Amino acid sequence: MTADYAQATSTVPSHEVWLDDDGVEAVLARIRTSLESGALTSGPLVAEFESALRRRTGRRAAVAVTNGTAALELMLRALGVGPGHEVLVQAGSFIASAAAVLAVGADVRFVDMDTGSLGPTAAQVEHALTPATTVVMVTHLGGLISGHLDEVARLCRDRGIHLVEDAAQALGSTHRGRAAGSWGVAATLSFYARKVLTTGEGGAVLTDNRELADRVRLLGDQGRSADGVHRHAGGNCRMTEMQAALGLVQLDRFEESLARRRAIAARYDAHFAGYRRPFGAEVVVNHYKYWLELPTRQARDGFAAAMGEQGIELPGPLAGHAEPIHRQPAFAGLRRSGPLTETGMPEMPETERFSGRHVCLPVYPGLSDGGLEKIITAGAHALRRCDPSTESV
Repeated sequence: MTADYAQATSTVPSHEVWLDDDGVEAVLARIRTSLESGALTSGPLVAEFESALRRRTGRRAAVAVTNGTAALELMLRALGVGPGHEVLVQAGSFIASAAAVLAVGADVRFVDMDTGSLGPTAAQVEHALTPATTVVMVTHLGGLISGHLDEVARLCRDRGIHLVEDAAQALGSTHRGRAAGSWGVAATLSFYARKVLTTGEGGAVLTDNRELADRVRLLGDQGRSADGVHRHAGGNCRMTEMQAALGLVQLDRFEESLARRRAIAARYDAHFAGYRRPFGAEVVVNHYKYWLELPTRQARDGFAAAMGEQGIELPGPLAGHAEPIHRQPAFAGLRRSGPLTETGMPEMPETERFSGRHVCLPVYPGLSDGGLEKIITAGAHALRRCDPSTESV
């Protein structure tokens, strides 16, 4: 690398938790109240947090739990999904989507996606359905709500199949003014450290069906009913008051957080639009991730290497991280699911194309203007280096 492209020696991290001194004090004050009251788990702060989630998503019930994966598993159990059932899962998703299905004893069947919207089309879903399909699980990858979701929802209604949303990455995103998590019979959120809102670990189940919400809460509290009797074999998935304290303080500034993410994304758009698919005006993305699509896997890998050399840490890619779910070693036994290639691997051409060519740039509210400019400058150099067709960025 020449001196012309050498950046400051400090590294721009891929992610930082956005919490200033006032925010830290607000979290500590809430935790102190909790400690003094003795209500440390599933107390008033968790109830307040659930109420805030209901207001934000427009759903009638929200159940806060320990993490997003637990939310997926509890949601499926509450729907009665188990052995003998099949769940359609996007191959282009985080591995937890499929892991939760296996955890309840059901079978995974993978479905491809439309790379323009990062979600399956109704035709792709219909092609993948079998008589055993009980649930179709869609993922709002990177915070993008698929424009095909209304058609997929209609197909599921017509076939009597549950539509559920893995909205782990999508809190704050909307499509035609409708919030992520409001399409399916139920949806899940994640509040992992890198999400747009974090409780450290944490998750939630959203639904308009209060009986379903009650079953989720029951199963997440050792199957224990209000009379203290354990009526089902459940587990311990309760959210703590300390987690809720952090979430509530972040919700107080959530719109500010989203505005900063969108401002950063707009700056990237001004420089890297040639490597982005445009979104329609009906889509408002929370910019949990900001991704570029390079022409080849080799160009993608070259871009990532060049950014690292310039002190830019890139967040993990979207579709299952290193590889989509159906290519992960943990799911080798499920390769028979879905239409198969000659090698026994499911045919997921769009998922694999996107997985092999995209790369994500840092986007988080605490990213300084200086850090942002460093990323833009480094990105322009990296693109010129790895993609000879780039004239100017």
